[in-house]
Amino acid sequence: MTTNDTPSTQPTHRSRFRQFRDLFNKGPVILGYIVAFHVLAVLAFTQPFHWHYLPVMALFYVWMGLSTGLYLHRYLAHRSFEMAMPLQFLFAFGSALTFMRSPFWWAGQHRVHHQKSDQPGDVHSPRDGFWHAYVGWVLKSGDRTMEFVRAGHGIKQTRFTRVLGASDVQILLNTALCSGLYALWGPGGALWCLYVPLVLSLNMTWCVNTFCHIVGYRNFDTPDNSRNSFLLGILTFGEGFHNNHHAKPQLARAGMRWFEFDFIAWLIGGFERLGWAWDVRWSLPTREQSALDQAG
Repeated sequence: MTTNDTPSTQPTHRSRFRQFRDLFNKGPVILGYIVAFHVLAVLAFTQPFHWHYLPVMALFYVWMGLSTGLYLHRYLAHRSFEMAMPLQFLFAFGSALTFMRSPFWWAGQHRVHHQKSDQPGDVHSPRDGFWHAYVGWVLKSGDRTMEFVRAGHGIKQTRFTRVLGASDVQILLNTALCSGLYALWGPGGALWCLYVPLVLSLNMTWCVNTFCHIVGYRNFDTPDNSRNSFLLGILTFGEGFHNNHHAKPQLARAGMRWFEFDFIAWLIGGFERLGWAWDVRWSLPTREQSALDQAG
């Protein structure tokens, strides 16, 4: 073999680009942008608040919350229903704004959480420490990426979710939206309308992961320490009824009792009536339901 035939050891443009993207999934970088978002949310309080910000803040909070609870959680991780492609794009875009990493990474880690809930290997159990369960797991989870990928086997991927799941694309989207709000309403508009609801949405998800395995009431005698929280159920559109969900993770609803207001389930029901969602799992097969009733 001649010198010219020797395979090159120099990194290609594609490999360099992949290495660049991988940097955004490193613990210190993740910590950096989590801290940055919280600093920007706090800085909002140095800017005047205008009442016309409020509907925009509410819109972003609801959009981000539904993108996590309805799309990443009930749709992708548990496949409790199917929905139309435009809705998938809408909520995939919303999840990109919350920096929840790749949708398939998120769904995979959540499946591992259910497989090992409050046992060794659980992704974010309070038994491993409060702050680990709250946010520390996000910084350490890069080492378990392949485990999450395997757990997410079978999850349908689309081109736009692959693109929107890339951390550098998420940063670009966030920057573009921030720039648009800045151009429209100045620094106050960008900080109040984007970063305050973003930080609230992130922390609501982390609260469910943590507090709903520590305090609250139980409708079902599940083998883990999952709990229901009425307050978090309201603030997360139904995700706080965590014990119900751990008892019946396949279902599209988490609210089981009359006072457990599950807005996500109501929305899925609305989509179903409009023909935008189908194959919705509202109940378990009779045999599984009977076993749960006896356990509960």
